[in-house]
Amino acid sequence: MCAKRLKKFGIISPIYKNENIYKNYESYNLIKRKTSSKVNREFDLDEVDLIDNNFLINKEIIKKNLFDENYFLYFETIDFAYRLKKIGKKLYIAKNIKFHHYGSSSLSSKYSNLVKKTRSFHFNWSKFYFYKKNFNYFYALKKIYPNFVKAIKKLLISIFKLDVNNLKLCLLEILGIFTSIIGLKSFYRPRN
Repeated sequence: MCAKRLKKFGIISPIYKNENIYKNYESYNLIKRKTSSKVNREFDLDEVDLIDNNFLINKEIIKKNLFDENYFLYFETIDFAYRLKKIGKKLYIAKNIKFHHYGSSSLSSKYSNLVKKTRSFHFNWSKFYFYKKNFNYFYALKKIYPNFVKAIKKLLISIFKLDVNNLKLCLLEILGIFTSIIGLKSFYRPRN
């Protein structure tokens, strides 16, 4: 209903029920960008700068193929939204439409280790790639540095506790970071 009545948009997204845990959007402009249209008031729309997941895309945009195939699972939707914003498309959140993201809870628990391995490598690889691609190499280093420090700390704790599973995950995080830093493609596909 909202999309049909708004018509001119790039993306419309609901927001998380609990934004204290995570927000699926970012807004860099401190001034609220609300318009006074009836649709905007009815759905409590705000224009934002980035949207991460769970969104509705204007079907005309799909024809332009703005997805980057280098990503695997993480940051591809943020990159897509960022590219839309760069070509002048509007990104909206509908604050009165909310959702709850259950993560990987729809998967059988027998795949949890596979999901953790995948996330460990690809989240870090994609984070560096996104910032390098859209900003610059040194900004990407600055953004990935906290992930690297956290991974090293977890690695040391895992060694101290002799926690082999967590040690493997930490090594995958570090591998994802270094693979992206040196410009290799995202190659890791874990086996259970």
